[in-house]
Amino acid sequence: MASGYGLTSLLALLLSDQWVFKLGAANFWLVFRFYVTYGATWLISISLTFIATNWWSLQPELIPFFCLLITTPTNFCLSKFWVFKKTVNWSALN
Repeated sequence: MASGYGLTSLLALLLSDQWVFKLGAANFWLVFRFYVTYGATWLISISLTFIATNWWSLQPELIPFFCLLITTPTNFCLSKFWVFKKTVNWSALN
C-alpha cells in the first residue's frame, strides 16, 4: 500500500506540475511543499476519521465521503496557492 501511495503521489506531482497548473518547473522546494501538503491533508483525513467515528458517531460508510469533502478542496487550494504558486517575474515587466 505504501508503494502504491508513493507511486500515485509521484504521478500526481508530475501531472499537477505539467498539466493542471502548467508550471513545468519542478525543483526541490516545489516537491517538498507538495509532500508537506500531502502529509497535511492525510493528517486532516485521519483526524476527521477519528473525530467522526468517536465523537460524532457517524455511520462508517459515510466517513470517507465526509473526509473527501474537506480534504479535496483543502489539497487543491494548498496546491494552487502554495505549492504551484506562479511568481511574477518583475524584471521581465520593466
